[in-house]
Amino acid sequence: MSNRHLSNVPQSVHDRLLGRARQSDRPFNELLLYYGIERFLYRLAQTEHAERFVLKGALLLRAEGAGPSRPTRDIDVLDLETRKESVEEAVRAAIAADVPNDGMEYDPETLDIQEIRPDRQYQGLRITFRGYLGTARVPMQIDVGTGDVVEPGPKQIEYPGILEYDRPTLLGYPLGQVIAEKFEAIVDLGTANTRMKDFYDIWALSKRRGFAGPPLQTAIANTFERRRTPAPSEPPIAFTKTFLEAGPKRKQWSSFTEKARLPDLPPLPEVLSELEAFLLPPAQAIAQSTRFSGTWQKGGPWKPKQ
Repeated sequence: MSNRHLSNVPQSVHDRLLGRARQSDRPFNELLLYYGIERFLYRLAQTEHAERFVLKGALLLRAEGAGPSRPTRDIDVLDLETRKESVEEAVRAAIAADVPNDGMEYDPETLDIQEIRPDRQYQGLRITFRGYLGTARVPMQIDVGTGDVVEPGPKQIEYPGILEYDRPTLLGYPLGQVIAEKFEAIVDLGTANTRMKDFYDIWALSKRRGFAGPPLQTAIANTFERRRTPAPSEPPIAFTKTFLEAGPKRKQWSSFTEKARLPDLPPLPEVLSELEAFLLPPAQAIAQSTRFSGTWQKGGPWKPKQ
């Protein structure tokens, strides 16, 4: 790493981020991390490797403007290729990308790659390295998944910028598949599920986006079939009292909303009821081998196609 202290750009960026943090009443370190993520994604987008990675998770929802974003500390992507060596090559290329001075630098000497989820069907890699804004450290983490198919295909998205620098343009997951994969996990995990973020993400999308029934039905059907999970014809256990009574689910929801700084969310029973109204109709159509043609305007409910 070189020239980290030879410019006042890092200090200027630091001061502007501090001002944004005060204006938005968000922690400065959270904004600093998001800035480090944004500028790394911009570097990745300038490389020949950009179109092999598809953004997903909380950063995708942030890019799509799907309501108040929950905090995240990692970049979650699907790798359309599978070679571990080429993932490292792609990250190193992004770190070395020649871009206008935005104050950020990333240290390739701190790069570490570990396998994650080795006991599950969908394996991946966790990549960590260190970024710097001047002398301020920015811990970077990328979770790279493999094994999934993106249907009907990834779409190009523009990732939002915090300051005035050029924004990253990269590939993102279709929102219907985001919903389908999270719904499948909810059904599959049942009462063992502690992933409150999945409930929130689907709920937030249903409140702020409209959906056509047929493509959502297709996304759910393909995901459940690929993961060998039967589509539910009745409310899955996660949408019943059994789930709410199986351990401290309400407490887990409260802890999630507090940690995510989302204090105005409805209580968990209300969220589950609204998720059932959104997800069960297309799932039942799959179970019954019928076509679901409803239309969901943001906030619902499903209405017959006009």
